[in-house]
Amino acid sequence: MAQTDLAAETDAAASVLVTQLNPLEAEALVTRTRDPRDRRRHLVLLTEKGQRLLRTAAAAQQQVEDDLFRSLNESQRAQLTQLLVLVRDDLTEGNEHCGTPASLDRKTS
Repeated sequence: MAQTDLAAETDAAASVLVTQLNPLEAEALVTRTRDPRDRRRHLVLLTEKGQRLLRTAAAAQQQVEDDLFRSLNESQRAQLTQLLVLVRDDLTEGNEHCGTPASLDRKTS
């Protein structure tokens, strides 16, 4: 993904995104390379190490959610998710760039 697209997608200023990407690149979690079609642009890619860490974090998040909501059946969890999305959307006035757990978006799509 182009670094400028990533900044737009995350609603981050380009200068802020650079300061966030620097440590990720230093830890070999992402790479930044020049776009061969437009040398002015940088492409940001997750490395294999970054992909592994992302999978591990997603699994840990899922485990925490499963533990937290273990007393709810699937129907109740779906209803809770719908209600939380309504509250989130009300609080953020539907702004899609406001921070939200990805699990809410995942479970309502």
